Amino acid sequence: MKKLLCMSFIFLLFTSACGSQAKDDSGSSNAESNGGDSEALAMVETEITLAPDQPEPNKQTSIEATVTQDGEAVNDADEVEFEIWKKNASKDNSKMLSAESTGNGVYQAEFTFPSKGTYNITAHTTARDMHVMPTKTVTIGSPNKETAEDDSEEDSESHAHGDDNFAIHVMTDKTFTAKTESELIAHIQKDEEPFQQADVRFEVSSDQSKNEKFIDAAESDDGKYSAGYTFPASGNYTVKVHIEKGDIHTHKKESITVE
Repeated sequence: MKKLLCMSFIFLLFTSACGSQAKDDSGSSNAESNGGDSEALAMVETEITLAPDQPEPNKQTSIEATVTQDGEAVNDADEVEFEIWKKNASKDNSKMLSAESTGNGVYQAEFTFPSKGTYNITAHTTARDMHVMPTKTVTIGSPNKETAEDDSEEDSESHAHGDDNFAIHVMTDKTFTAKTESELIAHIQKDEEPFQQADVRFEVSSDQSKNEKFIDAAESDDGKYSAGYTFPASGNYTVKVHIEKGDIHTHKKESITVE
């Protein structure tokens, strides 16, 4: 009897030890698994280049954006657009160019700079649920004293708003349908960092209505502001996004077509 009890006790100790070991192994495995899941997804990166390297005014220039993620080419970007404006000038007069994929993560557009001077180029890149807006400053031709003075005159107006420090992208590539609620989205960066906790409003106007509509936007992600709006009828509309925070006040205007 004593022998049987002793053997039973040893058996219980053995099974208990095995169970603890299995639990430890399982916990270690789960920790490794969770650790793998918690790894942050690598950011999408965009590099802007021009050909030729030193463009001349009134001559066609190739503008390229090379899009990568973790060192690998991104060939499935949802949208790549170049926004071009003369440095220190109002961004209300900026030019938007849609870029086309040429392979190996490269997206290209052609542009002719109208005059000598310093220009900013922002590559609005939407890919893999991320939005990045790097800006490159380029010199066109060999700016002379007269050109520098022109830039200086433009400087006084634009710096009241601080346009050169901001990159604002209003998502206008979506399909907007009349009498159906649409989502208005603006991605906002300052000095290439998400601009957070700002007061953002969308101003919607059209030739069909004398009254502008103002819609408060909420920050749904870092630097991403959105609001719902139902367009009353089809036609052409102007959407202006107003950004305010402390002493900062800037804006961006876009045209959209509602079906």
